[in-house]
Amino acid sequence: MITRSNFTTPAGAQLPYLVTGSGPRHMIYVPGAGDGLASADQLRERMSWWLKGRGEYFRILYVGRRTGLTPQVGLEEQARDIAALLEHLDWPTSLLEGQSAGGALAQQLAVVAPERVGALALSSTMGWLDEAARAQVTQWLELLEAQDWERFFSSMVGHFWSDARSLNLQPFRRLLTRLATPRDPSRLACILNQLLTLDHRDMLGHIQAPTLITGGLDDGIFSPQLQLAMAELIPRAQVVMQPGFGHSNDLENPAHVKLLAAFARLHVRRAAPLAAASGEASLLPSFA
Repeated sequence: MITRSNFTTPAGAQLPYLVTGSGPRHMIYVPGAGDGLASADQLRERMSWWLKGRGEYFRILYVGRRTGLTPQVGLEEQARDIAALLEHLDWPTSLLEGQSAGGALAQQLAVVAPERVGALALSSTMGWLDEAARAQVTQWLELLEAQDWERFFSSMVGHFWSDARSLNLQPFRRLLTRLATPRDPSRLACILNQLLTLDHRDMLGHIQAPTLITGGLDDGIFSPQLQLAMAELIPRAQVVMQPGFGHSNDLENPAHVKLLAAFARLHVRRAAPLAAASGEASLLPSFA
């Protein structure tokens, strides 16, 4: 069952969100730049991709950025929007997962509302951009400005998916190009532009929650070195980098969700009887 709604923030903005999943623990999921392709109130088939497998382990609050996002609304204010929603819903202490560009927002939320974050998962993300990531984000912004959706889609596929998955997607190129065309290009441009000025190096040390940093060793957007450098600045960080996967590790790798479930099992109180989950127990020694 999926519940969709909008929350009016203290600033009077509308913050779309949805609640789904039937697992025994709670999760707050903050999407990456995909929130610029479709916000929570617009998700249809994309939701099954981005939340794949999580509903078995978690009751999920999917929330991104407010409607009508502008460059003047910084990441801290966006995090306070979400914190106000959590208070409104009386959402329990959760695993907070920030995916790709959503990791920057999740980092802010972990500092703004630490009482709501039992554990933090930073999936294929960073706390600042290195030269290579900056060049890639800049190219995407140029393609958005030109409305060159064919090249925009090709670049996304080439950087997000493994070679095998990219090949499998080719027969669906026309459909996927349409799905990769943002409904509101200015919203996606705003999310990407805020990455260009992002630098959380002074803030990461204030994250109190135990943190799992996980991604693919072949990530061509946010390199493993960039993710490891971020981990060094977070007091209670653990790192699991997966061979054979790139930026879409959280979507392609079936072990990712089980890893999240194991991490949450250690750090987040369950809200309902936990059903046995095949393979979960085998991951626990990694966090002993």
